[in-house]
Amino acid sequence: MKLKTISIFAALFIVAPNFFATKGMWLPNLIKALNYSDMQSKGLMISAEEIYSVNNSSMKDAVAHFNGGCTSEVVSNKGLLFTNHHCGYSQIANHSTVEKNYLRDGFWAKNFGEELANESLYVDFIVRIEDVTSKMLGGSKAEGESEDDFVKRKTAEITKELINGTDYMVKIKPFNYGNKYFAFVIERFTDIRLVGAPPSAIGKFGFDTDNWVWPRHTGDFSVFRIYSNKDNKPADYSSENIPYTPKHYFPISLKGVKEGDFSMVYGFPGRTQQFLTSYAVDQKMNKTNPARIDMREKSLEVINSTMKQSEELRIRYASYQSGVSNAWKKWKGENFGLEKENALAKKIEKERIYTERINENEELKKQFGLLLPSLKTLYKENESYQKAFDYYIEMIYSGPKSLRYINNFVSVIENAEKYRLAGSLYAEMEKLKKNYQDFIDYPAQLEFEKRMWKSLYSTAMNHVGKEFHPDNLLAQSNYLTNMDKIIDDMFEKSMFLSDKKLLNYLNNPTEKNLKKIKKDKGYTMVKSFYDALRGKVIPTYYSNEDKITELMKEYSKSIQIVFPTEKYWYDANSTLRVSFGQIEGSAPRDGMRYTHKTTAEGIMAKYIPNNDEFDVPEKLISLINNKDYGRYSEGDSILVICFTGSNHTTGGNSGSPVINANGELIGINFDRSWESTMSDVMFSEKLCRNITVDIRYVLFVIDKYAGASHLIEEMKLVETPKFTIKKDKIVGGIELPIQNSGVLKSLEKQMSK
Repeated sequence: MKLKTISIFAALFIVAPNFFATKGMWLPNLIKALNYSDMQSKGLMISAEEIYSVNNSSMKDAVAHFNGGCTSEVVSNKGLLFTNHHCGYSQIANHSTVEKNYLRDGFWAKNFGEELANESLYVDFIVRIEDVTSKMLGGSKAEGESEDDFVKRKTAEITKELINGTDYMVKIKPFNYGNKYFAFVIERFTDIRLVGAPPSAIGKFGFDTDNWVWPRHTGDFSVFRIYSNKDNKPADYSSENIPYTPKHYFPISLKGVKEGDFSMVYGFPGRTQQFLTSYAVDQKMNKTNPARIDMREKSLEVINSTMKQSEELRIRYASYQSGVSNAWKKWKGENFGLEKENALAKKIEKERIYTERINENEELKKQFGLLLPSLKTLYKENESYQKAFDYYIEMIYSGPKSLRYINNFVSVIENAEKYRLAGSLYAEMEKLKKNYQDFIDYPAQLEFEKRMWKSLYSTAMNHVGKEFHPDNLLAQSNYLTNMDKIIDDMFEKSMFLSDKKLLNYLNNPTEKNLKKIKKDKGYTMVKSFYDALRGKVIPTYYSNEDKITELMKEYSKSIQIVFPTEKYWYDANSTLRVSFGQIEGSAPRDGMRYTHKTTAEGIMAKYIPNNDEFDVPEKLISLINNKDYGRYSEGDSILVICFTGSNHTTGGNSGSPVINANGELIGINFDRSWESTMSDVMFSEKLCRNITVDIRYVLFVIDKYAGASHLIEEMKLVETPKFTIKKDKIVGGIELPIQNSGVLKSLEKQMSK
């Protein structure tokens, strides 16, 4: 390919990503081929086989996907499991009552018998990862078979082949918009019990104020245990089950960390979008994020004021508030980071160079020349649909729960005849009766729900184009100025929200009675809302999104051809990944420089007695004041709480093990700094930092604060370096010639600490 001379700026722009060795979330089965030498150069001292192996136990066997959303790690030969406090929050809340308030006071099982079972909680281990691209993309569609049906058929065939004769599960995932496919063979455990959790004053110290912020002083961890049957195989909950014996568990380092140390995060990151075009980044920064932030702010105003009314309401809405707030603050930080790093300008510049290179080569121009113009057109065409989608989805997921509650009834009643013919209508009615009873038996939430409707529904309708508004509103004059009255009327007259008439109709679901339900004001409001979303927004929105995805499949492939010197990784998609970097502080703003760690002194500096976010338990105050840190101190009088590193992480990495050069656990990943949330779109080694709770603080809380020393006794604690240097090899690690100066210097640096 003949290329024109490009500017120095452009050349630097293209080459720069190669210097960012910490960028990327790498499939562990590819580390040996793609990343191992880079990891060694940063200080890694163990073999690639110790990180991922199919035939032998390895780190992957100690990393579990926690309930499909977070990550967790096994830390004992009795199936003891660490994850974040916020990952186990709903389980802790489910076991909490006003009398036994585990959220406020913490919980610690003294023995196996006191560990608490959790309905529907599961963890997944990856047995192996296989490249199935050729199988998924090979073959031909049957006559009349759609693309979706073809993919489903191929997936079913490969799944059957991979798990034949086993009890394993398989997830087959597309990568790079379907250019690549990998299969993940999974072993799922469903008997997971709560073992321990610190009080929220430790586990959520700083709450919303400190969320996504550094410096942090949060003991964000909780403890669970995996149970199996007597054959060490997965089994549903039974009192006969026993603690699981893992294939591998992490030894725990008490040595601590220093700036510059190697660090590795092993987990299940949720989603990144590194190939987004400038049109998509503009949409995210200037339209989608502002819309979602707006709706979440309206939600939080109602939720926060409600939680302040009583301890009962605080417990009831704590998990809900946490979920709404987390995304709200994340999107704000994402925009800040993208703006600070000039992400949009960088995308535009790269696309300029991309277009220039494409146009210089007739073959590439013919193949890829229309991709960017076509993508630009689609984003423009989808703009109004995207806006409606954003506001409507936020109404569903951060808005009133009664919207989803009533929609459960709509889904059944609109299909009542199908259920009647199938003989299951009365069974469905029983489920609806339970939903109704659960909702109506808590009158205090009705006022909360009404306030949520007024705040969020009004906001959505005032921002979404009128062509997307629900028909029941369009039938009323001046509805935008009368929204409060419409909602008051709904809450006063709807049988879903007030009286007991509904039960009579559900007990006798005749066609006449179901027609009466369909005329209910709550029913018509909710049905009309979902009809507008499904009928006026989603068809065109998803049609355009499908077209964008298809073009992005070609665009992501073309990027790697046009810029061949960059090292590419697959976007995160909730599959097992490794990221690596080093322990380091940051300087996110002019005149501001952060160290890489925080200490117990910072807890006391933030302490505000009886404050919702910054109160500190009396016993912890005493331990800190007396510097009673035991074996978990750094030196004689320092207790490290959290540290930061340049590991590329995202949502789903919550709870991930943070591992040192020797393969030992040094902390539990729980957050990113506020500006680092941009890394879902564009990673900056200079700006992006993951935040980790130091494992020594975790052990300190378990041992010295909670007195649960029996748990410490299960773990393998490492207090001395694993490696020693002999004349011609590294004992305990990989044998290497002594003249390998890069590795030797890294080793000497590690051991000198």
